[in-house]
Amino acid sequence: MNVQKPIRKKHVPSEKEAEFLGKVENAKYDRQIVTGLQKFIDGKVDEDMKDFYSQEEIDAISASTLPSINF
Repeated sequence: MNVQKPIRKKHVPSEKEAEFLGKVENAKYDRQIVTGLQKFIDGKVDEDMKDFYSQEEIDAISASTLPSINF
């Protein structure tokens, strides 16, 4: 029986993907650098990580993760 392997098409990245991949300096990312979201919310992350989340994303994250305070 002659079984043919499926033909795989090469992935062509979109413009957005190509732009992102062009900015990657080190493909092996150390995920232990920043643990949790609080450092992003407080703005206490390294300079190269500051634009990982947009300000709108940080606002949304902080609104959904911070406990509400009732006085």
